[in-house]
Amino acid sequence: PRPAERPRVAVLFGGVSINPQLMALRGGADVVVVGEGEATMAELLPALRDHGMHRLHGVAGTVFRDEDGKAVHNPARDKIADIDTLSSLPKREFNEGFAEIIKHACIRDAAMLDDLAAFDPSGRDVPADLIARNIAIKARVVEADEHETLGIRALLNFGHTIGHGIEASVPYGEMLHGEAISLGIRAALLISEKHAGLTADESAKVIGLLETYHLPQVLSPDITTDTVMEKLARDKKFSSGAIRFVVLDKLGSAKVVNSVTADDLREAIEHLRKA
Repeated sequence: PRPAERPRVAVLFGGVSINPQLMALRGGADVVVVGEGEATMAELLPALRDHGMHRLHGVAGTVFRDEDGKAVHNPARDKIADIDTLSSLPKREFNEGFAEIIKHACIRDAAMLDDLAAFDPSGRDVPADLIARNIAIKARVVEADEHETLGIRALLNFGHTIGHGIEASVPYGEMLHGEAISLGIRAALLISEKHAGLTADESAKVIGLLETYHLPQVLSPDITTDTVMEKLARDKKFSSGAIRFVVLDKLGSAKVVNSVTADDLREAIEHLRKA
């Protein structure tokens, strides 16, 4: 079904307690899903998690289904977020969320990079329109390629190929998702310069933002390149053994290329060891 025909699903943050089925976020808030139909939390949460709620880890189950029993890959038409909840997050977790925001700006909204540069992350006063812009970017990309058959949805993986490899190379919880993606973005910028014509100045602009939000830029010597390569080879972004890598040809414009080699990946990972 098209978005207008889907069930209305509100996702409220901030300890609202109007439904007994709650899922605790790492930041201490509750998620309450209120909507029509008989979808269980086990059915609904994976779909919501796939739409940007990265704190919902380890939820098993199937995706939401419509009245005909067909799987719906983008079920939530309405999302309501209490942004005041963000101020309750520890500094490290607050900052790591901006890795995904910077990623969205890189692939679809170059002007957002300037807005982020003007924002003081220490103030915790996140503009509501910034949240809305990021939700809209992800929603448009996902809706344009719900079944991941057109290559459009893959653009959301910018910085994630090497980032996921790094994240999987350490014990769970030792490195936050956004921290690993920050490293992955730096690596992807280098590869974008080589394979898509991104300029060094454009890369420097993004790296400067990652530093502003206190996101890591240097890979620990305890994480070997061989380990990262072994982990990222298991990632879904490898199609039949081929490397499908998301690059930027300019800020705000991303594409998937098949020209990236294993040697390119190794070079980018080694690049992360330089301050």
